[in-house]
Amino acid sequence: MTGSESMAKELTAERLREVLSYCPDSGVFVWRYQASNRIKAGSVAGYTDKGYNRIKIDRVDYLAHRLVFLYMDGSWPPGEVDHIDGDRRNNCRHNLRLCTRAENGRNIGRICTNTSGVSGVYLVKRSAKWCAQVWVAGVLVHLGNYTTLEGASKSRLAAEVKYGFSTHGRDAY
Repeated sequence: MTGSESMAKELTAERLREVLSYCPDSGVFVWRYQASNRIKAGSVAGYTDKGYNRIKIDRVDYLAHRLVFLYMDGSWPPGEVDHIDGDRRNNCRHNLRLCTRAENGRNIGRICTNTSGVSGVYLVKRSAKWCAQVWVAGVLVHLGNYTTLEGASKSRLAAEVKYGFSTHGRDAY
């Protein structure tokens, strides 16, 4: 455990509620009192770093989406917290869910080298067929080669359903 993680465990729900108020519908934390010349009572707490809202409390930085669970449930989330809509700044309570590292990793958008537009589907130039695959529990599962992008895409989507992956609202091909 790093120094900041051990310090993070020291922040209690009581202390968090003492310094901030939280609106579950807007996902916004607001300072309850003027803590410094820069922090005014009633102002929105935190700043954005790499798309995530972060809030500094007692000289320690916290991810706002993790603070939501501490504030609402009274305890730190046991695992990872996922933004259901994929928007890292949307910290509304209904947009956050607990998940495993693998589940959270499936939210990654299409990588820049993906030319098919569908995660887990690529064109095999030698055969001019579309290959569909998916990672399940660290094992690459080959779903087949298809003559059309549509066939490979449907296979990939069916595998996501079969293996219980969340598609977060992505449309089928």
